[in-house]
Amino acid sequence: MPEPAWRDVESAIRQMDGERFPHVELFLDDDPAKDEVPDFELLGGKVGYVVTARVSGGEFYYRNPAGGADELAVWTSDQGFSCPRFMVCPDLELVIAATRHFYETGRLLEDFPWSPEFG
Repeated sequence: MPEPAWRDVESAIRQMDGERFPHVELFLDDDPAKDEVPDFELLGGKVGYVVTARVSGGEFYYRNPAGGADELAVWTSDQGFSCPRFMVCPDLELVIAATRHFYETGRLLEDFPWSPEFG
């Protein structure tokens, strides 16, 4: 949806369940190409969220080293996706805060535990 209102983005995040609604993608460009990678991406929902941002030529991911290395299935339909628990943010309100900040500014939320390392 081009130029969604924040209430629509937040509603989509709150609907994420890791199965029927496993991801939300935000693009800075109003008309991205079909194969373009989103600038901000959420995956999961039921057990938590994998948060990825692509800004200033780099990729950044939620990472909490205290989260543990056991694998969590965050996307359970289609191809699915599993990753270590330390990459999964269990706090919906924190995810919403990071997403809203990106939505409004196109930048990363400073207090969010970002890492340039995947996995």
